[in-house]
Amino acid sequence: MKRLPKKIEYIDPVAQTIWHTVVDTMDQYTNDSVLSKFYLPEELVTHCRSTASIFAQVHYAPLLEPDEAYKTRLYTLFLFSMMCGVQIYLKERSMIKNYPYYKIVSNERLVKEARQKVTKLLFDGAVILETIDQVINMFLAQLMVIRQKRRFTIKDKIFDEEKFDRFLPASILWGYLFTKELIID
Repeated sequence: MKRLPKKIEYIDPVAQTIWHTVVDTMDQYTNDSVLSKFYLPEELVTHCRSTASIFAQVHYAPLLEPDEAYKTRLYTLFLFSMMCGVQIYLKERSMIKNYPYYKIVSNERLVKEARQKVTKLLFDGAVILETIDQVINMFLAQLMVIRQKRRFTIKDKIFDEEKFDRFLPASILWGYLFTKELIID
């Protein structure tokens, strides 16, 4: 997964640095854990889990129950893609602001408002920098290659492939925008 996609003719050096930094965190582990540094901070992962579950639920007809959604491969892929978005924002912020400390909003009301704002941005069409768009496209190129639609089928459920093609990029962008809303300098 560490190779850059060949479809992009010009890759911004900042986008390339962010890409490599995020991918490198997948291979790094904390001193006291078997958990990859890619999945930190936990405060953001918790919120991504519930949203990834919702994203997975709506891809099936009839809809999955929440506890069923958590057991699917689709949920895992959406969680991973959201964490890519979280990491993209954190790495971008670190590069631009020279690695400053940050605080994550923990107030439930503010988190709920951030979720609503990000959802509205996704529906209205969020505008992001070309650099970040390139990084997202690099991840999508990798995720779309490994995707096999038959792996997401569930007995007695119909999988919506068209919806998946729209939701996968949205899930990365959701992680990026949500983190942007919850980080305080």
